[in-house]
Amino acid sequence: MWWIIIGAVLALVVLVVLVFMFTDNTDRVKVGLSACFGGDCKPKGECTGSINKAVECSGNTESNPIVCCVGSDKKITTT
Repeated sequence: MWWIIIGAVLALVVLVVLVFMFTDNTDRVKVGLSACFGGDCKPKGECTGSINKAVECSGNTESNPIVCCVGSDKKITTT
């Protein structure tokens, strides 16, 4: 009888720890995804790479849209 209660309490503690771990990591992932990681915020006309539409850059207006431009201005040099 006691082993059932102890097992239930241990399972509850493990569940709380897992929930805490995953919610803590999710906040960090949200911040990383909302940043223009690996690119630059530029006017749409100046972007020579691909546009990451999932990210909103500051200073964005309809007349001059600022986008997250990924892979622009990268030159590959071979030796």
